[in-house]
Amino acid sequence: MAKVLIVFASVEGQSERIAGLVSDHLVRSRHVPTVLNATSEAAARPNLHLYDGVIVVAPVHHQAHHPAIYRFANLHGERLTKMPSALISVSLHAASGEPEDEEEMRQYVDILAGETGWLPRAVHYAAGALKFTEFDFFKRWMARRLVKALDMEVDPKADIEFTDWPALYGFVDEFLKVHVGK
Repeated sequence: MAKVLIVFASVEGQSERIAGLVSDHLVRSRHVPTVLNATSEAAARPNLHLYDGVIVVAPVHHQAHHPAIYRFANLHGERLTKMPSALISVSLHAASGEPEDEEEMRQYVDILAGETGWLPRAVHYAAGALKFTEFDFFKRWMARRLVKALDMEVDPKADIEFTDWPALYGFVDEFLKVHVGK
């Protein structure tokens, strides 16, 4: 049984959903998760020594991970690097399967690591979601452009979730088995 801190930031809710469902998965696996929003005051001073591992769920928007994740990693990067820590990088690029999109996702992680000094032991690229029903005109237009650029077919009047849950849960299980050992 491992104590795992899950830190997330979210723009449109999918990263928060991922953090919550990873927490549920950990409970089902008899682990003890704690979920922390990186935008909260508590994220500035978590007791990392209380945890066997940390999983950070970070959305990519405007070609960078969420600013709150940068703040968290800047504050705690040295400690995170010394302990078992993982990054779940959430981006629609993960849904395309194209090599150039995979390279772009790796670059976002490299930039995060280079700017914060945090070197996660494991990284998973999770596809996010498009919540067309919640978007205003401009966001719907931008989302349609992004989908077209990624050569995807979607209904712009319906929400669509691209997250591969079995792959995500498999990543979490493997991270715990290999790096946390509990």
